[in-house]
Amino acid sequence: GLPWLADSPGAEIKLDLYRQKVDVYTHTANAMGFDDRQIGKVCELSLGFGGGAGAFNAMARNYRVQLDSAAVTDAVTSWRRANGWAPDFWHALHKAARRAVGKPGTVCPAGRVSYLYVPELLEGTLLCLLPGNTVLQYPQTRVARTDRGDYEISAMKASWKPKADALEWPRITLWHGLLAENATQALCAAVLRDALRRCREASLPVVMHTHDEIVIEVYEAAAAYSEAALVEAMTACDFVPGMPLRVDPVTCFRYGHKPA
Repeated sequence: GLPWLADSPGAEIKLDLYRQKVDVYTHTANAMGFDDRQIGKVCELSLGFGGGAGAFNAMARNYRVQLDSAAVTDAVTSWRRANGWAPDFWHALHKAARRAVGKPGTVCPAGRVSYLYVPELLEGTLLCLLPGNTVLQYPQTRVARTDRGDYEISAMKASWKPKADALEWPRITLWHGLLAENATQALCAAVLRDALRRCREASLPVVMHTHDEIVIEVYEAAAAYSEAALVEAMTACDFVPGMPLRVDPVTCFRYGHKPA
């Protein structure tokens, strides 16, 4: 999702790995001089949204990856160097969002993402416009110059409740990594919702879904047909042209068991 949104030549190189069905985690690890696929996985999952050593170590604990501080620093530097399109996209998002606040009513693009600031909505709301008619809202958006001389964007953090004696609702900084993460997760959630809609239209009985996975329950005699129909539903999204969607279906008698 992230390289597709970036819509740049460098990002296309990344997408080509998926199109060629290359194991991206193994490819990343080998490119950095490691033979452990898990290291590549941690890099891909933790560093795409502006994270550094802290993000790497937090993710590494989940996958039982242990590297010393020097190796972690090298991994972060190597990943960013090999994926220069990503930092470029992060900063383009931040610049577009800042420009949108400064020019209310003007749509400001960055890759396949656009921002629009609406002053009269919730005391000034920054809209993030994504393919598939998905819209994210950042209420009470403000831009302020920091002591460092650069600009910081902040907005109301709607998921927090203020303390009883608070004078203002808690706020969150819309730094470039967060903007990239929000846009990517929202887009991928929209792709999943589109697949669920197609499942319903194909009369596939969905019993659960989580992250990028959809589970249906059918009679054994219909398993082969239903599996093919599910793959079609999950790869037919029409608002992400060129995104390499692929499904690895598994049929089993009970969720989590070995394939039938």
